[in-house]
Amino acid sequence: MKLCETKYFANTGGKVRRLSLSVLALLLVLVLPVAGGRWVGLPSAVWFEFPPRQVVVQHAPFQWWVWIALVLAILAVVLPVVWRVVRSTAHDADRRVRRPRPTCPVNAFRAGRVRRPHPT
Repeated sequence: MKLCETKYFANTGGKVRRLSLSVLALLLVLVLPVAGGRWVGLPSAVWFEFPPRQVVVQHAPFQWWVWIALVLAILAVVLPVVWRVVRSTAHDADRRVRRPRPTCPVNAFRAGRVRRPHPT
């Protein structure tokens, strides 16, 4: 298989592959909606009429309990993050003291960052 591809597509530089992927994508975009409509029993003329007819859809009435449930779900996700950020910036900034890192091993030993090796 590799020899056949090398023989016939040696000088194309990937143009054939790009062209075939473009044609495949175009076919999928054009064919899949019509095929899906035909599958559920709609006539294919619906997709080919111009200008397209606007179908008026009767939406469900507004439900306050759904809106409140969505607000509570969003707050349950967002508020812990906001609370953590507010607490960390207000309290931790005072407690943290930045000390310069010692560059010399002797100074690191004096600062207590390196332990003395145990003699064995």
